[in-house]
Amino acid sequence: MICQTSKSPNVSDDEPKSSIVRVKPAVNSAILKTVTTKDEVIFYITGSNNDWFEISKIETTDGDIEEAIFEGHDWIHSSLVGLSVASADAKLYAAPRKRAAS
Repeated sequence: MICQTSKSPNVSDDEPKSSIVRVKPAVNSAILKTVTTKDEVIFYITGSNNDWFEISKIETTDGDIEEAIFEGHDWIHSSLVGLSVASADAKLYAAPRKRAAS
C-alpha cells in the first residue's frame, strides 16, 4: 500500500512536515530517523501493528521527481499518514483479492 502524509489544518503548505521513523511499533522505541520536508511524502507500507505501519521506503514527490529519503523496514505511527485515492469510487478490500469483502 502506498500512502501520503496527511496535512494538518493548522499547518500551512509552506511549513515543513515531520515524520518520525521508529525501530519498533511503540512510542518509547528508539527514533531511527526524523524526516522533515515541505514536499508531500509517499510511504510504502508493508505491514501493520495496532496504530503503527511498517514501512519499507519513504519518497518525496516534487513534480515528476521521486527521491527515496528512507529505505528499511521500520515503523511510523498511523496518525502521521493520510490516504490519497485517485478514483472517486475507491473500494478497500479485506484481503488482496476481488472477491474479498469490501
